[in-house]
Amino acid sequence: MKYSRQEILSKKTVAVVGVGTIGTVTSALVNKLGVNLILIDRDVVEIHNLENQILYAKEDVDKPKAIVAAEKLRDVNPRIKIESFCEDLTFENIDLLDKADIVLDCTDNLETRFLINDYCLSKNKPWIYAAGIKTKCTLMNFTGKGVCFRCIFKETTGLGTCETEGIANQTAIAVGSLQVKNALQILVGETVDEEMLRLDIMTSKMEKIKVQKRKDCKACAGEYEFLEGRKGTKAIKLCGKEIYQIKETVDFNKFKKDNSYFVTIKNITLFKDGRALVKAKNEKEARSAYSKLIGN
Repeated sequence: MKYSRQEILSKKTVAVVGVGTIGTVTSALVNKLGVNLILIDRDVVEIHNLENQILYAKEDVDKPKAIVAAEKLRDVNPRIKIESFCEDLTFENIDLLDKADIVLDCTDNLETRFLINDYCLSKNKPWIYAAGIKTKCTLMNFTGKGVCFRCIFKETTGLGTCETEGIANQTAIAVGSLQVKNALQILVGETVDEEMLRLDIMTSKMEKIKVQKRKDCKACAGEYEFLEGRKGTKAIKLCGKEIYQIKETVDFNKFKKDNSYFVTIKNITLFKDGRALVKAKNEKEARSAYSKLIGN
C-alpha cells in the first residue's frame, strides 16, 4: 500500500532543540505541516525575546520557553503530538531525542551541537544544523553518509551567535523555512545534499561549500566524547547575557511553592532538573550567590 506524503509525515516526529529566534519559526512551520514535535529548551522567556521570537507574548515572560511554545502550538494544531522539556540537553538526558526521526538544531552554542552530532552518529539519525547572525544564515544537513559536524568545527567557543550579535527576523524566517523544507525531504526519503549553504538575506547572495571529511575526526571514528560526558562544562555563561547556568544535585522540592517547573529566588531561577540560572557579572559571583542560596 502506497502512503501519501502527508500520511508519511503524520507518523513522523521532529525534535527541535532550542526554541528561540530560529526555533520558534521552525517549530511553528513543522506544527502547521502536521508533524509531531519534541521541543527542548533550557531557558525562560525574557522581555527582549518578544521582538523576534514569534511564539511569545508579554504574559509569557519568565515562563519556560519549551512549555509556552508547546501550549501555543497545540492551540494552532491540536491533532499532532507535542512533547516539551524545559531542560538543558546533556549526555545524561540525551534519550529525550530517542523518539525523534530527525533532530533540528536551533541552539545558540557549539557544545550542544557537538552533543547532537555524537548522538545522531551513534544512532544513525539525521540532523540539520541551522544558525543565523544579523542578515546571514548557515544551514547544513547531516545524514551520516558524509562529513559530520566535528569535521568542520573543532572548538566549542569562539563563534558569534544570534544572542551576541543579533539576528534579523527575515533571516530567522529564511533559515527556519529552509531547515523545515530539508527536514521534510529527509523524512519522506528524498535525497538532500550535504554541502554547507550560506545565505545573505540583504544581498540575496547564496553559496554552497563542499566540506571534506576530516581524517582525524574523533566523532567519525566512533569516539563520542560529548555523548560519553568526557567533554563539556557544568558552569555555562548564556550567550550575550550576564546569566550563568549551574547544574548540580539540588532538592527542587525544598524550594518549590506549587507544581511549576521552576522557582525564582532573588537573582536565581531554579529548575526542576537541578539547573540554576544565576544573574551575575562573572562566574565567581554566580557561584557565590548560588552557594549562599542553595547551600552547595
